[in-house]
Amino acid sequence: MGVPFDVVAEACRQCGAQKRALQSIEVHIKRQPHQMNACLPLLQDLYVSLLEPDGVAGVSAARQQPPTVADQLVLYRSRGQLHHALSCYEHVCNTPGSELTGYKGLVTCYLNLDQPNTALSLARDVIGRNGAWEEELGEQLVEATWRLGRWEDLESALESAPLDSWGAGVGCTLLHADRRQAAEFERMLSFCREQEMAPLCAAALEKDSYAREYDHLVRLHILSDMERSLPALLWTEGEPDPTEELAVWQSRLETVQSAVRTLEPVLTARRAVLTLARDRLRARGSPAAQVLDLQIGRCWLRSARVSRQAGQLQRASNCLLQLERLERCLPEAFVERASLLWRRGEGDGAIRELRQGIESHFPDWTTKIKGGGLAESERQILAEAKLLLARYCEESANMDSNVINQHFVETTEIRKDWEDVHFYTAKYLDRLLAARLAGERDSNQLGARVVHALGKSLQYGCQHVYESMPRLLSIWLDYGAQESGSKQRPADAALVAKSVELMCRRVGQLLEALPLYCFLTSLPQIISRICHGRPQVYAQIRDILAALLATYPKQCMWYMLAVSRSSYPMRVERCQDVFSRAKAKKPSLGQFISDATKLADKLIDLSNKPVEKKTSKVSLASFFPSIRRLVSAGFSQILVPLQQQMTVTLPETAAQHGFGFRPFPEEQVCIASFEDELEVMPSLVRPKKITIRGTDGKKYTMMAKPKDDLRKDSRLMEFNTLVNRHLTRHGEARERSLRIRTYTVIPLNDECGLLQWVPNLSGMRQVLLSQYRQRGGMMTNAELKQTAAQLDDSLERKRAIFTEKLLPRHPAVLGGWLRATFPDPQAWYAARLNYARTAAVMSMIGYILGLGDRHGENILLDSSSGDCVHVDFNCLFNKGELFDWPERVPFRLTHNMVDALGPTGVEGVYRTACEVTMSVMRQQQDALMCVLRPFVHDPLVEWSKQERKTRDVGEIVNEKAQAHVGDIEQRLRGQVRSKLKPVPIPLSVAGQVNYLIEEATSVDNLCQMYIGWAAHF
Repeated sequence: MGVPFDVVAEACRQCGAQKRALQSIEVHIKRQPHQMNACLPLLQDLYVSLLEPDGVAGVSAARQQPPTVADQLVLYRSRGQLHHALSCYEHVCNTPGSELTGYKGLVTCYLNLDQPNTALSLARDVIGRNGAWEEELGEQLVEATWRLGRWEDLESALESAPLDSWGAGVGCTLLHADRRQAAEFERMLSFCREQEMAPLCAAALEKDSYAREYDHLVRLHILSDMERSLPALLWTEGEPDPTEELAVWQSRLETVQSAVRTLEPVLTARRAVLTLARDRLRARGSPAAQVLDLQIGRCWLRSARVSRQAGQLQRASNCLLQLERLERCLPEAFVERASLLWRRGEGDGAIRELRQGIESHFPDWTTKIKGGGLAESERQILAEAKLLLARYCEESANMDSNVINQHFVETTEIRKDWEDVHFYTAKYLDRLLAARLAGERDSNQLGARVVHALGKSLQYGCQHVYESMPRLLSIWLDYGAQESGSKQRPADAALVAKSVELMCRRVGQLLEALPLYCFLTSLPQIISRICHGRPQVYAQIRDILAALLATYPKQCMWYMLAVSRSSYPMRVERCQDVFSRAKAKKPSLGQFISDATKLADKLIDLSNKPVEKKTSKVSLASFFPSIRRLVSAGFSQILVPLQQQMTVTLPETAAQHGFGFRPFPEEQVCIASFEDELEVMPSLVRPKKITIRGTDGKKYTMMAKPKDDLRKDSRLMEFNTLVNRHLTRHGEARERSLRIRTYTVIPLNDECGLLQWVPNLSGMRQVLLSQYRQRGGMMTNAELKQTAAQLDDSLERKRAIFTEKLLPRHPAVLGGWLRATFPDPQAWYAARLNYARTAAVMSMIGYILGLGDRHGENILLDSSSGDCVHVDFNCLFNKGELFDWPERVPFRLTHNMVDALGPTGVEGVYRTACEVTMSVMRQQQDALMCVLRPFVHDPLVEWSKQERKTRDVGEIVNEKAQAHVGDIEQRLRGQVRSKLKPVPIPLSVAGQVNYLIEEATSVDNLCQMYIGWAAHF
């Protein structure tokens, strides 16, 4: 009998092997679930050590008894909720025997809230009452002293502080720099570096330890700042010029993760350095002191902004209070103060702050704008303030629409070359447009104004291109689709025609003025409207597609292939027209287009060619030799359709935005040949796994899949890629590496296509089957068929069969697969986090899109990373609710999936990832709907028989898809309505996520699922 796992876990924790300890304690809980509550304190300590606040939250939610004060403190500290922690520490201070812990926690909280004065006063008061605590509070006392710039008290404070602590080390370094003790200064820097390098060296032996040890890297960053700047600012003979040093600081700061936990220590240390240098330069009467004073203010401003964005509003308020004396020199402070008031829900206060700030700092701005009297930096601050004022007035319905419109117009006059002002002006006009009835006369003029403003925004940047371009195209194309027939009065028809003409002219101008990669971001949407019924609009569509094809032929041709082989005659005809136009622009394209279409035909034939049932591998040379002969000498450079080569890369700054920017890698891998070995997959349609030899000499695997319309999968991959962009930009999502696993999907025609092969994936069903076979006792297919409930059985009978017959024979084993696949604790921990978060993100995305049919073969697991990967997006828009056995759950979250999340189950990592993802989706609702609305012109929902008869008429609007897009908007607003369970009241993000998790894990729902969906797996 071996050592008990709980004993192993405790031993590993004491040795600093937290991940191994976590793995061991989870095995112990799995084997002895009745000891779960007893193990929660250890679980909590381990998650704290691993800097995993979501895990701490999971432990807190899993407790069956009320949390103690100590438990609450752990939770609040891990979440950064310091104002809540203060209350708990005050309680601890009044608990006999815990006074020192309470006071030390209070002082630390005040320091972290940027209240060093309070921290210093409290520390001195406590030490005055009990001198024995001086050494325990020494580090906090030193840090509060140097943060307040009380240099005369620093030496005495250092006498009682341990020098191996970070706060004391920084204080000692500052003291040596102030006294120009170069040798001691260098020695102290080296000592501090050694203190930080020790844990870093140990962490280098572990996998995925970068995030956990990032705090040590931040401290090394601070030491490098001090080493460079202190001698330059304090030891220079004569008049120092801090300009160059401050520019270096700014560029270095951009490399630090934009989060309070990482940025604030850097900014705090910089304020101390600047304060010391300012005080000494001011004593010498140096004008550089004023420059440093302004920089101190900008550091406080940056701290306030980062804290506000992180939701730490009390800290943000404290930082802004430090700027009061610099108010006249830093006009941007009132803009940040207004943003903070708005975040607090004080809309009227925010608007008042902006008005007063503009009147105070820019009293005669209209005159100065006309006369060029405003500096560029002042112009930017004024524009930001005016734009915020316009947006806040609109969102709070605080003013008449004409006044709000005037605010947007004035902001445009201030900064005509700013993308944001045109973008938000367009959004305002678009909302006015949505409020107008379709028949109202000014709706046509508004539409033209929206198109104009969106075009302007795209001329000056592409930060909003994934919202601007789809919306611009939608308005233009939808107005162009309005019929000018008997249903309209002649005057109205003339207005529509005039507006369409204006929009077409504007789009034509944009085609010349914008870099083409802007249009490339909406290529699928443009292609979907290729059958537009108005000749004037179609001519522009053709010109855009021809220009894109001529400029980026390797990427665009893959998108055009499915249209050129469409079952809709007009689509094929229009596609050939685009090809002709592109060849007229670039004659060399003729051979390329010919070769690409030949290759597509060969790939379609290869996909559809039947293979004997028991055959798993064939020789391509004998089975389908013509494709290898085609790709020979003289064949065009056809791109290997890998995701990294098909995805548009956009400029990071407005300065990079222009015709010289390249959206694709310079070195692009093309098809050199096809390898001889062809693998036939065992699934129903027998897809074929082909290997391409690239021009770089490497092998790339694709899957040629027949008898499956991949157009939905392709559009969903594009949508998922857009979601990933928004997740990357969101702070909380980025910290958790929330993402969807995506891959290339290339439709070749209406029922055949290519998919990028992703290695190391196994179907969840196969994984579970292998685990059950090893374990024994699994039901055979015949037993399942005999045991399964019938559709018309009562709910009680279905529940009894599910809980008493199916689940006992199929216990949760997926967590064991994770431990067996990733035996190394470091790899296991990373894989478990990856699994939980990728599963959570796709659960939310799938729910929003109504993605069904999530049986065990459509969810894959990556044996190299633990990622959860979804495939086969054919069942969209809640189609599963219309099956003979209606799908009852919003996504798959069976007992096996919950088991793999760890002992706290859905609580903690999974739930938080769901909430963050849903929050991002709601915040980006406008951008996401701009991409989803064009689906009504794509065959993403099966056409009805009547629609099939009209294929050759032209553009088809799918009314079913229009209804589905409306349902998606409802879900994004928090309405969890479904055909089976109408719940029309909008819920909060947390409420919506909780409702969905309960529905997904409900036994009453799972027991009613079709047996082939395998809810018992």
